[in-house]
Amino acid sequence: MPANPHLVSTAVLLSHWLIVIALSARVIARRLPVGVSLAWLVLLCSVPFAGAAAYMLFGGKHLDRLWFARQAKARRDAQPGLAALIQASSPPSGTPGLGVYPQALRVLGAPALHGNRLQLLEDHLSVFDALVREIDSATRHCRLAFYIWHDAGEVERVHQALLQARSRGVQCKVLLDAIGSKPFLGSRRCADLVRAGIEVAAALTPSLGRRADLRYHRKIALIDDRVAYVGSQNLVDPRFFKLDSGVGQWVDAVARIEGPAVLWLSQIFEMDWSAESGDAFAAPSAMPAPLHGDVLVQAVPGARAPAGGNPPPAAHRNLLGAAYPDAHDSLLCPRRIRSERADFGSPGRRAGHFDRTRTQ
Repeated sequence: MPANPHLVSTAVLLSHWLIVIALSARVIARRLPVGVSLAWLVLLCSVPFAGAAAYMLFGGKHLDRLWFARQAKARRDAQPGLAALIQASSPPSGTPGLGVYPQALRVLGAPALHGNRLQLLEDHLSVFDALVREIDSATRHCRLAFYIWHDAGEVERVHQALLQARSRGVQCKVLLDAIGSKPFLGSRRCADLVRAGIEVAAALTPSLGRRADLRYHRKIALIDDRVAYVGSQNLVDPRFFKLDSGVGQWVDAVARIEGPAVLWLSQIFEMDWSAESGDAFAAPSAMPAPLHGDVLVQAVPGARAPAGGNPPPAAHRNLLGAAYPDAHDSLLCPRRIRSERADFGSPGRRAGHFDRTRTQ
C-alpha cells in the first residue's frame, strides 16, 4: 500500500517542530548571550533538520563523559590546596574592590592572589632565552602546555633543553592541543621526547561525540612551581611560522610570573593533565607560596572566546563603559590579521564604535 503523501508531510512537519521545540528549550536553558541564542533559534526554525544537525555538532559542549568525570575529580582534589593558597595569598585589607573578590571566585572559579612579581617580555627572542634558561635551571619538574608546537627555529633550543633536563632526572610534562600541534605530535621529534622519558599528551583529541572546534588554547610554561610564563605566544618561532599568510611575523607578549599565582597555574595544568591522561591529580610541591611582590593576579582557567577574535556584544559594551573621562584605557588591535572571520567583523571597529576612547 503506497504511503499517503499527506500523512508523510504531516509526520515530517511534526518531527521538525518537535525537534525545534526540544532544542529551543535547550538553547534558552543554557542562557547564552542574547545574540547567540537568537541566531540558533532562527537557524533551528528556518532550516529544517539541517539547523538541528548544525546545533548538535557545534552548539553544545560536546566532550565525552569520561573527560568531564576526570576533570570534576581533579577539581575536587585541587580544592584543599586552593583553599590554603587563598588563605595565604588573599589581597590585603584596603585593596580596591576587595568586596567583590569572593563573588569573582564563586563565578569564575579563580582566586585573586596577592604577592606576585611580573615581568613583561615583548619579543620572541627574549621569551625563548628566558624559557631555555629556566628549563636549564630546573631541579624538580617542567610543565609545558601549548596550543601549537611548531618544531623550527628557536623551538629547537626548548626541545634540547627538555632532553637535558630529563637526563638530570627532572620530571617533564608536555600537554599540546591535538589539532593545533598535530604535525609535531605525529613526528619523529615528538617520539624522541617520549623515548627520553618526557611525558607528552594530546589535549581534546577529536572523536565521535566530541566537537572538533573546542580547542586547548593554553600557553603556559611552569618551572619547579617557582616561575611561570603565560601569554599569547605559542611554542613557535615567528620567523619560520606561517610565512605564507601575508601578514608578516606574529607579534605576541608573554609575562614572567613569580609568586602565588604560579601555584594556581600549576594546579590548572595538573587538572588539565588529569582530565586528558587519566593520571591522578598531582598537587603543587609547595604550599603556601612565598610572596615575591605586590601585584594582584587572577588567572581564569576557562572562558568563552568568540570565533575569529571579534569581541561579543557584552565585551563591546564593557569597553565603552570603561571609557570614563578620568580613566586611561588602551585597546590595541593588529592592522593586519590572518583570520578572515575577524577581518569580516572588524569594519564596525574601524567605523568608530570606540570613538569615546583615545587611539594610543
